Amino acid sequence: MLFMLFMSERETKLYFNVAGLITVISGLLTILSPTSDTIFPFGLDTAILPATNIYSSYWSYIVCLIGFLMIVASKVPALRVPVAIYSTIEKLYFIGMILLIMHQSEFLGTTYKYSLIIYSIICLYGSFYLGQYNRN
Repeated sequence: MLFMLFMSERETKLYFNVAGLITVISGLLTILSPTSDTIFPFGLDTAILPATNIYSSYWSYIVCLIGFLMIVASKVPALRVPVAIYSTIEKLYFIGMILLIMHQSEFLGTTYKYSLIIYSIICLYGSFYLGQYNRN
């Protein structure tokens, strides 16, 4: 068989560790960024600010927390499903927000295109993990 349909325990741990590390680093970069509160004046329509206000207020702390939980979930199997569900939903929201920003501002859209790619890959793996969970 060319590829396995299910993720092994080793691949599952690798997914949670790598995705958790990427998530923690992206949250820390946002927390440490001196311009985290001034990211939206770059030509964005102010009508979208209520939808993106969560990003500038406390999103980075939630991202760090879920990243740490993903790393812990690699070692504690009972946490994997709830953490994968929350992480996938959180990253889907973030992907939607990036697409909204890309639609509004070309400058910020090109800035976030790599985040969009990375979070899309993490979402696909999280969805794959949730889809194959509890199958025999």
